[in-house]
Amino acid sequence: VSTACGGKRPIPATGCWWPAAEGAGAQLEPAPQGGRAACESPGTVVKRPVLRPVGLLSIALALAGLPWAPGRAQRADVPRPNRDGDVLSTILAGQRGAYPQRQWLVVERDPAGLNCRDPQGRVMAVLAYGSVVDSDLIGGSAEAIVSLAGRPWLGLLAEPFDLQKDLRPRELRHRPLACRVRANASVVAPINPDTLQPVRREAGMQNLGGLR
Repeated sequence: VSTACGGKRPIPATGCWWPAAEGAGAQLEPAPQGGRAACESPGTVVKRPVLRPVGLLSIALALAGLPWAPGRAQRADVPRPNRDGDVLSTILAGQRGAYPQRQWLVVERDPAGLNCRDPQGRVMAVLAYGSVVDSDLIGGSAEAIVSLAGRPWLGLLAEPFDLQKDLRPRELRHRPLACRVRANASVVAPINPDTLQPVRREAGMQNLGGLR
């Protein structure tokens, strides 16, 4: 610097060096790249340039336009019943392809419970109000609803604790039960998987806390 400027101080606003403090005799520190060297007599006081921060609003607006921004995430859908309350399919169309409705809430308000039948129509068990049961998707199919006598029936997998009454032989009562119920909004309601994420995260944190 002293050779390039002949012993004079460089001008901070345009030179390759910035003064670390104001006034004569100030130490010099490197400036951002791209400046051109310029000199001034000792004792010249030149103030540092002020760097203005980018507004937070500008950053927020930029992020809002990105495809991965949380506000643009797609919410999972659930099957909608028709005007008669019947649900005709468990297959849903999504941006990444079709996917099945996996879980259902038993909403039958009859205190006697909801009858769950085998393919021959015999009552195998009675589901309890408020139970969460799974679609019977065994075999890789995404469709768990079949039409019988012009009415849709939903194939389910229920755990023993979901049953208000188990009519199977005693030796089978510890196993999950595959059976069918009417696919109607009066007796079952689809559960949106997105609503379960906070519960799963909280359960995961509790499990991690127990390992400490």
